[in-house]
Amino acid sequence: MGASSDRIRVVHVDDDRGSAEATAEFLEGEHDRFVVETVTSASDALDRIATTGIDCVVSEYELPGMDGIKLLEAVRETRPGLPFILYTGTGSEAIASDAISAGVTGYLTKPTGTGQSESLVDRIVNAVEQYEVGRERRQWKQAVETATQGIAIVDGDGTFRRMNDAYAAAYDETPAALVGTNWRDWYPDGELARFEDEILPTLRRDGSWEGESVGCRTGGTEFPQHLSLSLLPTGGHVCVMEDITGRRERELERYRARFEEAFKTVDIPTLILDEDGGVVVWNGSLEALLGIDREAVEGVDSIGRVIYDGERTTTLAEKVLAYPQTADDVYDIGRADSEYALLDAADQPTYEDTSTVVGGSEKEIWFLATPLYRDGELFGAIEFVQEQAHSERQRREMERLLDQLTATLSAVKEGDYSARVSHDVAGDFLDGTDVEPIEQVNELARMRQRLQAQVREATEAKRRLERQNERLEEFAGVVSHDLRNPLNVAKGQLDLARSECDTHHLDPAERALDRMTTLIDSLLTLAREGEPVGETERVDLGTLTARCWQNVDASDAEVRIELDRAIRADPNRLQQLLENLYRNAVEHGGPTVTVTVAELDEGFSVEDDGPGIPEGEVEDVFDAGYSTDEDGTGFGLNIVRQVAEAHGWTVDVTESAAGGARFEITGVEFAE
Repeated sequence: MGASSDRIRVVHVDDDRGSAEATAEFLEGEHDRFVVETVTSASDALDRIATTGIDCVVSEYELPGMDGIKLLEAVRETRPGLPFILYTGTGSEAIASDAISAGVTGYLTKPTGTGQSESLVDRIVNAVEQYEVGRERRQWKQAVETATQGIAIVDGDGTFRRMNDAYAAAYDETPAALVGTNWRDWYPDGELARFEDEILPTLRRDGSWEGESVGCRTGGTEFPQHLSLSLLPTGGHVCVMEDITGRRERELERYRARFEEAFKTVDIPTLILDEDGGVVVWNGSLEALLGIDREAVEGVDSIGRVIYDGERTTTLAEKVLAYPQTADDVYDIGRADSEYALLDAADQPTYEDTSTVVGGSEKEIWFLATPLYRDGELFGAIEFVQEQAHSERQRREMERLLDQLTATLSAVKEGDYSARVSHDVAGDFLDGTDVEPIEQVNELARMRQRLQAQVREATEAKRRLERQNERLEEFAGVVSHDLRNPLNVAKGQLDLARSECDTHHLDPAERALDRMTTLIDSLLTLAREGEPVGETERVDLGTLTARCWQNVDASDAEVRIELDRAIRADPNRLQQLLENLYRNAVEHGGPTVTVTVAELDEGFSVEDDGPGIPEGEVEDVFDAGYSTDEDGTGFGLNIVRQVAEAHGWTVDVTESAAGGARFEITGVEFAE
């Protein structure tokens, strides 16, 4: 029974068919919400419980093949909380004691003769209502505990009281280790000052705060996080936290790839190395200057082996990495004076050297290199290579260009994506008689303009994405808070009205409120879909499809499960896919629809025997808002497609053999 259902579906188990039918007739006559199905054996009862939406079991003790206590134990293995009432004509203290030990919901003795127990009606209604309340609480607890975002409850003193595994894992800890500690123990001093000056005052004033922060894992490693804080009436707050380390790294990697691709087109021969001496990027201009083949160079240990003459087999940049402060003392190289220095900083000296290319162009070349630092730690070096200039002015101009390239790369490493290489070379480089060099410099200037445009475009795209994400989160917040709160108030008032006045005019109001709840849930699900799936695991598809059916309001419908395979999937997202396909079948196929889940060569199918999809509308079924049911939200199949695509699967719709709708999910990875 779902929260919006008006019926209570009961399976009555009694090998005396006459007695069973009399009890069923009595129950349905006493309460118009009851729908009673009678079976004469425990095995039939277990089949009904597994395939239909049973809300309560009423069973005789004496049954063929399996008595009522054994049936109760079997039910508890698959449906631990399902209401189970032992209603027997052969009761005894021993049977009652065994039933209570097995977890029976209620125990009643049948009246003698042909009479019926009126208290059975109340027992069923109360048991089902209590079960529904408990199930909602369990579902909420499960949702919090399995959420991919960290969730924690903090009291007024700042002590962690409860949290899920995801929250503790972000700090490389377990919930047991963090609960009882103060949240301030898990933030660096600088961030604590920001909390006191900015975040906590906003939380107390507005009741909520959302934004990015910096946490501190066990061992002292800092990490970026996104926080959403909500004030509690007790003075504490709820904290929803997401570790965004991976997101930051992916953004930096994408920008770095774009930067490197653009850098390769720079007309100045340049080489950038990481802190281990590995080549991060070197451009085509360097290849042309050296007159060597890139593949040949990459086949040796160091690019320096084909650049330097004699026995010097290490590049200037590698020397700088080995001795960033004293390379001129250790090696036979010079230290550039202030006129030629790339960076005006005491800890980032500029070194220069000359050599002759071997195994290539045999040109006389000149090098200028400097170490690169971030937060005081060496993270690489940049080296500028040029044929020895005939003009000191040309040399200084190239040094200025390298200075700007170095500064830009350092800014990018620091996360400043707005950094620009803006030096205008062509305007003051060489005189009008040097036509060829001027044309080269003009081309370099044009290349810089293109690079700047690409960087601006990437920055603007990032800002647009951030604004879009902000609007989406704002939308989800409005739906979740500003719409749910008045809806909950309306439901509460409706319950009060029912307790004071029994009138059929309240039924349409209740259905309308349930309809709004369904729309809000669908909107929230749709707004938060489209993200990549979480970590996949082995999922028993047959077991999950049967369990998902229990969450669908389909008391008169039937599901047939014709598969027994396991697949690799995110179980929570797969459950969303299956339940939305089930609800679509029930909403459009009618209350007695039969749904079949079957195995395919590359996945599985879900089909029904309903009226099918109208001709000409097959291409529209996955669009958000599309529905042929006037009560449908139109979001279910759109969610199905997004979950499938997030897994890398394909979902197609065709006509089933019975003329209904058939959805085929392929590209699935089966698990042994």
